[in-house]
Amino acid sequence: MNRSVQTLAMLKNVMKHRRAMRKGKIVLHFVITGFILLGTIQPNPSLFGTQHDEVEHASGEETTFTDPGFLLNKVARNATISELELVRPEITWSPTTGGGLLITRAHGCMAHDTTNDLVYLMGGKTDPDPQQQSDEAATNLIEIFNISTETWSLSSSSMPNSQQYHECVQINDKIYSIGDWYPGSSPAQKSTGQMQVYDILTDSWSTTPPAMPATKEVGNFGMAAIGSKIYIAGGVQNASANDVTDRLLEYDTLTGLWTELANMSYKRFAFPLVEYHGKLYAFGGLEGAYSWSGQPVHNTSEVYDPATDTWTNLPNMTFHMFGMAASVHNDEIVLIGGHDKNAKSKETWGYIPESNQWRRHDDLSIGVFDLAAIDVDGLTVFAGGDISGSPYFSSWAIVYLDESEIAPRIDNHTGWISSPVNVLSTTEHGSGSLMWMSLAGTEPTGTTLGLQYRISNSESGLASETWNPVDTTNPANLALLGIGNHSLSGIAASDNGLMEYRIQMFTEEVQDWIIPDLDSIKWGAEEAAFALNNPVAIQPNAPQLTFSTHHAAMEDQLTSPAVFEFAMIKATAEGFFYPNAEWTTIRLSSDGSNTVISDTDGLLKTNSITMPTPLNGVQTVNWAMSFNDMDSDKVLIRTSTEGVATSTYTHPVPVDIDRTVSVYINEVTSNFSTQGDQSIETNEVIIGGSTLTVSVDHGYTTSGLRPLSNNIKVRVNVDIAGETPGDVNQPIAWYNTSTSYVNLNSNQHTEFVTTLPSNISGYAYITIDAQTIDAITLQTDSQISTFTLDSFAPILATTSPISESYLNVEHNRSVEINIFDIAGFDEDAIETWAWMKGVHDSNSNGVSEPSERINVPNDVINIGTAWQINFNINESGNQEGDAIQIYLEGTDKDGRLIETDGTEQGHLYWTSRLPTKAEIVSVEERYPTESGIPQLLQPTKYAGWNVIVRDGNGLSDLNTVRLSLGGDDDLGILFRMNEGCSAIDARLTITDACIGTVIADELHIQFDFEVMWDLTSNGVNVGLMEIRTYDTDGFMFHNENSAWTFDRIIDITINSIKDVTGASTTESITTDSILVANDFIEIQGTVFHSNTNEPYTGSIALRWDGMFQVSSWTGGQSIQVENGAFTTTFQVPESSGSIYDATLEFWDPIEIDKFLAMDLPDIKIDADAPLLLETTLNPVSRYHLNNVEIGANIDEPQLWSGNLSVTCQIRSTTINWEPMVMNRQPISVFDGRTLFSFRFNFSESGQPAELGSQASLNCWATGSDDAGWQLIAQGSNSEETPWITLPLTSEGPDLQVTKVSFDADFIEGEDVTATIQLFNSGERITESFNVSVFLIRGDTTELVALKQYDGLDTSESTNMRAKFTTPKSNWNLEVIIDSSDSIAELNEENNIWNKDYSSSEEGFSTLVIAGTASGVLVIILGIVFLLNQRRKPMIEETVQEEVGPEPPQEKKKGPSNVSSSPSTSSPKKGPPPAKKKVPEISTQTPAEQAAASFAALDSLTTSEVEAPERVATWNDLPSGGEYDYTADGTFYDGVECGRWKLLEDGQFEKVE
Repeated sequence: MNRSVQTLAMLKNVMKHRRAMRKGKIVLHFVITGFILLGTIQPNPSLFGTQHDEVEHASGEETTFTDPGFLLNKVARNATISELELVRPEITWSPTTGGGLLITRAHGCMAHDTTNDLVYLMGGKTDPDPQQQSDEAATNLIEIFNISTETWSLSSSSMPNSQQYHECVQINDKIYSIGDWYPGSSPAQKSTGQMQVYDILTDSWSTTPPAMPATKEVGNFGMAAIGSKIYIAGGVQNASANDVTDRLLEYDTLTGLWTELANMSYKRFAFPLVEYHGKLYAFGGLEGAYSWSGQPVHNTSEVYDPATDTWTNLPNMTFHMFGMAASVHNDEIVLIGGHDKNAKSKETWGYIPESNQWRRHDDLSIGVFDLAAIDVDGLTVFAGGDISGSPYFSSWAIVYLDESEIAPRIDNHTGWISSPVNVLSTTEHGSGSLMWMSLAGTEPTGTTLGLQYRISNSESGLASETWNPVDTTNPANLALLGIGNHSLSGIAASDNGLMEYRIQMFTEEVQDWIIPDLDSIKWGAEEAAFALNNPVAIQPNAPQLTFSTHHAAMEDQLTSPAVFEFAMIKATAEGFFYPNAEWTTIRLSSDGSNTVISDTDGLLKTNSITMPTPLNGVQTVNWAMSFNDMDSDKVLIRTSTEGVATSTYTHPVPVDIDRTVSVYINEVTSNFSTQGDQSIETNEVIIGGSTLTVSVDHGYTTSGLRPLSNNIKVRVNVDIAGETPGDVNQPIAWYNTSTSYVNLNSNQHTEFVTTLPSNISGYAYITIDAQTIDAITLQTDSQISTFTLDSFAPILATTSPISESYLNVEHNRSVEINIFDIAGFDEDAIETWAWMKGVHDSNSNGVSEPSERINVPNDVINIGTAWQINFNINESGNQEGDAIQIYLEGTDKDGRLIETDGTEQGHLYWTSRLPTKAEIVSVEERYPTESGIPQLLQPTKYAGWNVIVRDGNGLSDLNTVRLSLGGDDDLGILFRMNEGCSAIDARLTITDACIGTVIADELHIQFDFEVMWDLTSNGVNVGLMEIRTYDTDGFMFHNENSAWTFDRIIDITINSIKDVTGASTTESITTDSILVANDFIEIQGTVFHSNTNEPYTGSIALRWDGMFQVSSWTGGQSIQVENGAFTTTFQVPESSGSIYDATLEFWDPIEIDKFLAMDLPDIKIDADAPLLLETTLNPVSRYHLNNVEIGANIDEPQLWSGNLSVTCQIRSTTINWEPMVMNRQPISVFDGRTLFSFRFNFSESGQPAELGSQASLNCWATGSDDAGWQLIAQGSNSEETPWITLPLTSEGPDLQVTKVSFDADFIEGEDVTATIQLFNSGERITESFNVSVFLIRGDTTELVALKQYDGLDTSESTNMRAKFTTPKSNWNLEVIIDSSDSIAELNEENNIWNKDYSSSEEGFSTLVIAGTASGVLVIILGIVFLLNQRRKPMIEETVQEEVGPEPPQEKKKGPSNVSSSPSTSSPKKGPPPAKKKVPEISTQTPAEQAAASFAALDSLTTSEVEAPERVATWNDLPSGGEYDYTADGTFYDGVECGRWKLLEDGQFEKVE
């Protein structure tokens, strides 16, 4: 093996060769070995790297500017021409300074009036009230944009007709507004294709131009103009957008004729069509009706060439988008806004057709689609747009914009190309001085190219340098070097080896985008540099080493030759100058003369200089030197050129003093070689058992020179990675052997001999180990020498075709045979022989004999140990079942034959086959109808045919059987042998019964399927059925023209429409129905197939359409029908209002056919629960609980006609009375409030005296309005936290007898009248009560007087008279107040007064003072009191009553309607009596007072209460009042009409 093979290359070859093996294990093994051996340095390495074959001049030229170090500012590479170009300015959006549109709108169009330089926004859809739903409408209004002021104003004139989803374009002095579309309209409205034309010169409109051609009217299309012709592409006509077109129409404005041109590649609408350089570009759009579940949004684009009437597809966009606006801005197509698959877009995209380049511009301030935009002389303006959540087909959340923004005109544009750092020397290890620069390119009118540069000797210094040239007159001005050559010798002649430059590209032709063309930049410099192949070390006392340098000077500018220099100086191990060392220099002139040497430190032993012919203006100098012993570890080297400037470079890397020796393998030979000689090359094959000879040599690592003497020992290692033949997955078996250590020969190589094993095959690796006792550094070569060791014969791995195959006869069969052999084959070593029974069996014995075989040319491909043999044969002479046999002849490189499988049929064999097509045996209906009537197909019903198929080559040949209906290849069922049944499209769905069964040699297929609603008769030839078989040999047909009929009509009957949710439900919905918001309406009905009257099972679609309040109420859902019956529900709106003019429609599931339409009764929707308003009641006394009035006001905007239930309970800390429940209907409805009145009587509920001091009245209410909403309250309203909690006061009335007087003496048998004064010292009494007077004689009690009183005011007294005949002897007069216990009082013990009297035969009129005083003084005082009463009726005297000897009559503890008779029970324990009023002290004499009192008695009569004024209803109230809702009830109050209270029976009573 020759030593010239480089170690690294050998290692790479080893790894490459092992790719056919398991690379990981082997490579890992030897990489580790290499690290252990540390590696060997090759002789004569380079200090600076590999020397290039060609030395370049100390100058530069850049023509491609492809270096990644270039910095580009507003400049980019045009990939089409591979040149740098100025990049168009970025688009930046800003709001128009004059504000936005005056009207929010979308779906309009823009046109530029070039005559008046105005922009018109025409038509579109407006939203008069964004808060109102479904009020959006097309408009004919025009707004005008003033470009100079950036303001919008409303035009005084309008379009003749409203127009939306149209496009506008100006041609000459006319603006054409074309197209319309009405998405979501109800009833559905188709596009009319209208055209309106505005004449700018006459300021007039016309609608007479021909509209779009009949049946081709569309809207929401793409439109552009070229010359006098208008082009309309795509669009939709139906409101549902189910008829998107790919049509292209042309309108000639000169002739008024329409022409249909080539169709686009894709159907699309809602997309822009842009004219650019005479062609039309279409971008994105929708391909079908938009929906949230399926969003068919295009990312495709295409271009139309009018010259050829052809469309060409462009590469797909990186985004899906529709509804964009478009313009051409700075000669770039710009797409603005739009809507992608998920949301509105605020993106702006630019597209340059020449380079097919897309780029992203500044975003809009908001995502928007269907906006209008136009470019006017470099200014692009957009306005309006749609920001709704659901485009086109929803009336919910529609929002239009009045936004307007512009991308301003840019008058000029500048870009820069900044270079990386350029080294001015030939290599990076040098220095130079810049002498000249040259710029080349083309500058069209309005464009310029310019150049600046800067130089320094370091990268950090370069970054801070000023760019040159500099305008010395005004440094603020930008100075540039233009196109041409520029000498810099007087400016830049300095030793600065690094240079940067930058090139300016400038244009004023932004709108037409005319830019300068940069060709190249060149520069030249003087230099001094080291070559890249200089030694990295020197060896003292060794042969000469050569250092090479490069030099360049501007000789034409010198008067004497330039001077070149090489210098070196001793250095420390760290690379610093050795102490007291001096430079050793060698200098010579550029013409080779005048060599001058200075060597003070005596480093040089010998030297010589050679100068080859200069190459490309660079002079290379070879400095050959040998060296004396040195006391340093390193030296530093320097070179220079002295020309116009002096360029000097000191190498930063010191040169080592080398004392290291390398040991390496020089050559490998063997007594057996497949190459024909003894030399073993890498990867050569050696047969097992051969003898191997390895030659080892050594030398200094850096120079390759052998040392004069050494003591080095070496051994050789042989490692073999054994493989299992033909199976690379088996583990590698390693074989390892090593020789003994042997001393190397001085000044020549040493040979090692070993014998290879004969029982293993694999790849062999040779390495060496070395050791020494000398004082040198020894490095062992890590090189791995490889060869292939082969001990086995070749193995047949795989074939194609596979042996024993049964194959169709082919005229040109391709055959492939793969062989594994580690040794491999020589070229043309393998011959291929073929034998075919039908062609070559000359003796017809069926046996392949060698003389019958023919030689077939082959191609052999080798990859590693794999050998592939390829050839072709013609089998056409063989018949069915004839054999084909292939034989391989030849040996591998070590003489071994290719093995066979031992069947004596060759290395590869198969059997011929003659193809036969499948046969359709029979076709029968699976669901036959009446005899002679074809099978009926109905949606959701099963149908099908039984098909039997046979194949002469066997069913394994059969691939697919296809059932097609109606002449439509997409309408049918496929049966594949390996997959079973599958439907071709969604119009049919296979059932589980769709199967295929093999019976004998036949395939029985049950084509069983369900008919889907997607199937219609449109485009389908009803009755046509086709069976087609596909097998290996082709296909067969079976056709029937009347195999089936079709009916998709169903009959729908609605049985009931009910409200089934909420608290209140009804059996059926009527015009009187009131439903809770979000309630569900249930519909029950039946569905039958119209033709067969069979019950239908499947889904149908329900739509509803009507008005809710002032907005549209629309919706729909799917209904599932089971066995002819269905029950479905849908939800009413969530807010209050009325549904009216509503219809229900029942469609097929995909809404093609409508089967039933019916009116839905008008319904009221109640979204608010009735609210029980808080009330405030005046305090109630525990003694006034027999007539407690409670008023309830309920805020109910809809209707409450039922009862309200109010529960009230008296509670205290000691006892709670039983709750009392009252139910009342409303007494009135006014101003959205329903009024209720309740009057509670707790007289039988309990006794006030038993209530604790903290007693209260507690009430709560329950009920529901007519919609079923349960009552809620402003505050609390429950038994635990009542609506009303009113503390009970302890105030009450207190009746007592204050005085009794008689009009005569008590003379037996004579009449006497007793005047009894009653006094109420407590609260006012409004209830009726009675007073009874009894005359008691012994055991006889006689009622002598009974009077009923309607009430008594506070501190008011009244009189009653009782006339009776004076009995004889002793008698008793008793007065009982409220004997029926109608009134609860503070003190009921004083309600009984009695007194014993005695009659005489004569006497005088007597005044009896209630009390116990019997003396004269008391009588006088009584007279005085009465007299005083006559004069001062407001002064009352109360005299304490004496309790008589008899126990008082018991009264009930609390109010009662049951009278009580005298009783002996204890008196009532009620609250203490009211405080007595202190009588005034009279100044009259007793006689005067008595006289006055008697006079007063005559005037005392029972007070008469006037009947209150009442009206029957609120309609009878006087005018001028307002309602006042208080806790005490509902009042009607006014200054003139007075105050009236609402009673529980609906009457109003005047209270003031």
